[in-house]
Amino acid sequence: MERTVLLVAGQSNVLNWHADAAALPLAPADAAIAFYFHTGAPPSKAGQMPTPFNATSASAWTTLRAQRQEPYVRYAREFFGPEISLGRTLHDAGVQPLGIIKVGYFGSSLAEDWRPDATAGNRLYALLLAQVHRAFDTLAARGESARLAGIFWLQGETDGARLDSATAYEANLRTFLARLRQDLAYAVPGSGSLPVVLGRVGPPPAKGYPHQDLVRTAQVRVAESLPATTWVDTDDLPRDTDGVHLLAPGVLSLGQRWAAAWQRLRASSATKPH
Repeated sequence: MERTVLLVAGQSNVLNWHADAAALPLAPADAAIAFYFHTGAPPSKAGQMPTPFNATSASAWTTLRAQRQEPYVRYAREFFGPEISLGRTLHDAGVQPLGIIKVGYFGSSLAEDWRPDATAGNRLYALLLAQVHRAFDTLAARGESARLAGIFWLQGETDGARLDSATAYEANLRTFLARLRQDLAYAVPGSGSLPVVLGRVGPPPAKGYPHQDLVRTAQVRVAESLPATTWVDTDDLPRDTDGVHLLAPGVLSLGQRWAAAWQRLRASSATKPH
């Protein structure tokens, strides 16, 4: 049976080391959901830290689980992102067999770090593509058929720190999503646009990211104008004292909202004439 694979990507709220795994209830569905992850510090920031944040599945598939910082620095050593409740919700709704690829790097901008045409710097877009390719190649090597069925993107706070990057966010997001859909088309058999669900970043916190409202507006405009694209709100979700990072209850709610939004996109696509 073909495995449905979802890609979860972005920056620190995707990681999310503010979501302590001690607050994560156990679920039997986790053992049935394949999980591949590569997260941590962007290359340029890893060298600035005595022990960088890092958590990966070592280029292999495992089962859905909280992740562990190795080596540990601060915040919750064992943490999780919205992939947990996203996977559990869809599995329980009958999306089986399911696989999730998670790729996230904290403090990363769309204007620079995630630029598809970047030839220098962190080149996170190239790292993202490499991880997705490796994940699909690994499934194929063990004889599994799989298709990419959705992208879940949560990123933008870093771009809200500067007026130029916040102003350019809409154009940059359109370019990013168009290239991602194009470059991942090999993993999407059939026709039609690959569904994309955005998480809109929260309101500007008390300190930092003064231009975040420009990013928020851009995310809604892109989601409401591109085919097979939608967004979910995060404004009411509980955050840490920094006003930026979601805590465990907020992360779990976000994953559930993503799952519902993706199901609506899929239902809408199924009812359109072909």
